[in-house]
Amino acid sequence: MLKTDWSIALALYREDGTPIGRLPVEVDWEPAHQWVRHLALCRGVVVRRRGAAEVRPLWRRAGGPAISGFRVAVETDGQPGEVACDFPATYFRSVALALSGPLVDAGHLASGETFRYLALAEPAPSNGGAAASAGFVVQEVTPAPVLHAGSLDGLRASATVAGEAAADEVPAFVPRGVLGEITSCTRRASPLETGGALVGHLNRDAAAQTVFSVITAQLPAEHTEASAVRLAFTADTWSAMRRALDARGRGEVLLGWWHSHPVREWCRQQKCPEATHERCALGHDCFSEYDRAVHRTVFPGAHSVALVANDVSDTNVTVSVFGWSLGMLGPRSLYVT
Repeated sequence: MLKTDWSIALALYREDGTPIGRLPVEVDWEPAHQWVRHLALCRGVVVRRRGAAEVRPLWRRAGGPAISGFRVAVETDGQPGEVACDFPATYFRSVALALSGPLVDAGHLASGETFRYLALAEPAPSNGGAAASAGFVVQEVTPAPVLHAGSLDGLRASATVAGEAAADEVPAFVPRGVLGEITSCTRRASPLETGGALVGHLNRDAAAQTVFSVITAQLPAEHTEASAVRLAFTADTWSAMRRALDARGRGEVLLGWWHSHPVREWCRQQKCPEATHERCALGHDCFSEYDRAVHRTVFPGAHSVALVANDVSDTNVTVSVFGWSLGMLGPRSLYVT
């Protein structure tokens, strides 16, 4: 169970330092929780199945309330008894961005105006011993993943890197043939979006104290609701994926997902010159709020990756990669074997 005795608020300021206001926010702590659990796996430490995980403020100066970030600590079955990780205040950036729309609507911000924020922590109001409010308590329901022994350096030696690495990202490997299958599915589905699951194994390099993902296959998604601008995975989609995964009988697990962006179709609808399609900003590292919501809901694990196949021209499909780093979702790299 993840708990905190603190309420978080953001003090907002314009670029010139003029205060905009101070607003309480509800923080999604689970990605940070998952990140610390990943660190425990890397170190070979067993996290207590029902053990406590706690959020602790990191004060900018003694007495608060301004914080530079926070620490998440989880109980373990060994010494020293917990694994902890510190997270910067940039973790609250997505929460701050979500506030901008209502502030613009209320006239407190001009459309497109930039602003800064300062994170604040104060003791949460007592509720007479009742459970903490939604968003502050997470009940552990998934078992620890099965880890296979592997050599990180051995795989890296035979791989090429796609994308730009993010700090502290969990290494992930994919065969070039799997990317070829994704390209073929993308072209067949055009001008609609399509997608699927990425499956494989989690490996641990004991010497390097590192856990990494090895993708072995992609499973095309069935029973989806597709258009040129969105792909919705239904309950039947996930059920079919689970059945396909079980039928393979290889002990694989879900490591992430992929979906396509029919960029050339978008450009044609906007009547963009064909020569500019491959340079379209939507064809490079575009991960919508809807995409982020899917990834957070279904793939909150620190190792989980999301691939976007960008159908930018009749002859070219590029791949953008996204994943977690310190509990924050953004562009990352991928090792292609």
